[in-house]
Amino acid sequence: MAIFRDDEDRQVYLSMLAQVKDKHPFILHAYCLMSNHVHFQLETITTEPGKIMKFFLIRSTAS
Repeated sequence: MAIFRDDEDRQVYLSMLAQVKDKHPFILHAYCLMSNHVHFQLETITTEPGKIMKFFLIRSTAS
């Protein structure tokens, strides 16, 4: 099932990712937004990756 309807949806998703990055800094090396899933390659600085993704998933599903 598609999770992005159009480019605007993708931009909103990336904007939310930037907000998470502001709160829990990390280095985003690469990302790929597929129609039905996403891939991230990130390097953590101080926060565990699971906590970053949990915060992001909660934020993205609440919108």
